[in-house]
Amino acid sequence: MGKIIYFRLGESDRITFERLVRSLRNILGILEDIDAAISQRKYGSVRWEVAVLRKESPPLLGIEGHPISTRVNDNTPRIQSEVLKGLSALSRSTERNPYYSDSVLWRVKSLAGQARYLGRVTVYTDAGEARQEAQIDESVFRNIEQIIGPRYVSIGSVTGNLDAITVHRGNEFRIWDENTGKPVVCKFEVETEETIKRLLRQKVIVHGEVHSNQRGEPIWIAVQEISATTPTRDLPTIEEMSGLVEDMTGGKTLAEYLEDIRNE
Repeated sequence: MGKIIYFRLGESDRITFERLVRSLRNILGILEDIDAAISQRKYGSVRWEVAVLRKESPPLLGIEGHPISTRVNDNTPRIQSEVLKGLSALSRSTERNPYYSDSVLWRVKSLAGQARYLGRVTVYTDAGEARQEAQIDESVFRNIEQIIGPRYVSIGSVTGNLDAITVHRGNEFRIWDENTGKPVVCKFEVETEETIKRLLRQKVIVHGEVHSNQRGEPIWIAVQEISATTPTRDLPTIEEMSGLVEDMTGGKTLAEYLEDIRNE
């Protein structure tokens, strides 16, 4: 994948200064948030520079990524890939990319909202035959509303694997719900941060205020308590449990015992 990711801002040859500035802020926020989620660094690992800025019909913005220092990996290709994969998924369904925090979704939704006035925003990388492209339009807007617009709130729990913690724009982590297979954003208070760090990369059960969509699938949870689930190897086997209950049939087979009960 190339080092530059392009954003074509709508399909009109004119754009107001206010909408241009708002678009630039949202684009930068999307790149920074996904960078922080991938690199696990609060302030990210990439410095973003404007490589292309054309007042065409419509306006075109090209952004190039560079590592902030020689001590960090160049995550630019991966960030670009996740931006495009996440947008492609959102154009088809309510599937949330694991690196798309609520902050990223709100920013994408803001760009999608502008599509009503400017036309769809096109995002792509210029890498010859390997070029990738995604659209930000009203279908993306509607799908994001389904994700971040919870319909139900209740006290409950979600079980899944704790794979990543993000503190770039708020304290949150994601687990993959073992029931739906989808990521659930878990927002926590700073007091529980050390506990959460100790449970990183483990299967956990998270208790708290669960916010669900109209299908009853959890979207995010305000964490009240988190703990590791009991590993299967720590649970007693059938053989180990046998004999814990006294012989209730008096030495008879189960069929004989049930026949005696019916005859009483």
